[in-house]
Amino acid sequence: MFLIVLAYIQFRHLESTKTEVGLATIRTISWHWLLPMTILIIGLLGGSLYYFNLKPILANQALIKGRTGGTVGDRFNNFQRALAFRTLGLEEAREQLLGFAWQVIAEPQLADSTKSLVAQVTVTELAAAVEASPLDPRPALFVGGFLARLGRYDEALTYLKRAETLSPRKQHILLELVNVYKQKGD
Repeated sequence: MFLIVLAYIQFRHLESTKTEVGLATIRTISWHWLLPMTILIIGLLGGSLYYFNLKPILANQALIKGRTGGTVGDRFNNFQRALAFRTLGLEEAREQLLGFAWQVIAEPQLADSTKSLVAQVTVTELAAAVEASPLDPRPALFVGGFLARLGRYDEALTYLKRAETLSPRKQHILLELVNVYKQKGD
């Protein structure tokens, strides 16, 4: 593709620089613009390869490492790396972080500080997902359900009511709301 673009540019340039001398056509070739144009195209190509290919691949590799073996700290760092790329699959990385957070919180041998840090990052990422997709009830349901399991019922109600507003007939949302009201004693 790159060579086709260069050939087309050269063709257009040659067409514009033809001069007629009797019956013969003389083409004057001007190469002074070719080097900057080549550098620009290579730079754009390299940048697009990083943004559209390499960046998502690196994020996915970090996500896979976060889902598979290793210490809790290593897995958590890999989830944070995957989220930091802010590229394709960001929603998937957030949902996988939620599953990881459930595992960490349920683990009795882990320190409370580790559980608290993972929970805090998870809530922050899920809240960012709610803001990024204001018309999608799923992120609001996820963060509301997670906050409810943490015992933060008032915050959970805020997100669950938002999810209910967006999808008032979804049974899972209604069930979460009933559970939160039951836990609160309302």
